[in-house]
Amino acid sequence: MYRRSEAAFAIYARFYSAANTIKLCGFATEADRVEFDRRSQEAWQTKAEAAKAKAAKAKAAKADATKVAVKDDKFKVKDGKKTKKALKLPPKPKLVTDEKLLELARQRAESVEDFLVNKHAIDPSRTAVCRPELDKDEKAAPRVDVLI
Repeated sequence: MYRRSEAAFAIYARFYSAANTIKLCGFATEADRVEFDRRSQEAWQTKAEAAKAKAAKAKAAKADATKVAVKDDKFKVKDGKKTKKALKLPPKPKLVTDEKLLELARQRAESVEDFLVNKHAIDPSRTAVCRPELDKDEKAAPRVDVLI
């Protein structure tokens, strides 16, 4: 994918004069939202499994240390009543907001701008990053539009 893009950018750099401005418009899509949600859910599950394993390990260590005592590790006494111990899990991941997707679209456009400036020696004054946008079409691909 990058080879094709590099070739296109090289053509732009050769054939367009310094007077032309290259506009870079980043787009985020619903596919980005789905991917963010999937990754945050996976990260949460990993942390939750680690917390459960840590709790099980602590429970086993405590059971080994107090084999003689007759005590139920699942309960603790609070105000004279037995209550279940709460397992500390990490907070649930939040849903991805439109602001986060717009930030991603802006970062995409800035990455392409850095690529043009650093790899193809295009003067930074010739580039302009457009306002990021969300593309609500389900079939749309995440992208950066390059307008000359």
